[in-house]
Amino acid sequence: MEKLINKIKNFFSFIKYFLPEYSKMNAIQSIEKEYSEYLSVFLLLVFGGMIGMPSPPSSVTIRILPMALDELKFLQNKGRRVDDTLGDIIDAINFED
Repeated sequence: MEKLINKIKNFFSFIKYFLPEYSKMNAIQSIEKEYSEYLSVFLLLVFGGMIGMPSPPSSVTIRILPMALDELKFLQNKGRRVDDTLGDIIDAINFED
């Protein structure tokens, strides 16, 4: 009987630890996905003119352009390694900093 009580205690202690961690993990994943979506919208605002989308007024674009410096560096690197198959594979796996 005592073994059963210990197993039940262990089970509930596991649940007590697991549920908060699981909810934190889901919250973090949701925030990361939302950040990714906002970044996509931001990049469309800044670089939309490159793909034919109407861009916002130039004064707005100039003000938010410093926030896109990392993305500009990424685009430059991607342009340099157009024929680099290994680079594309690593990019797909997302090994960037």
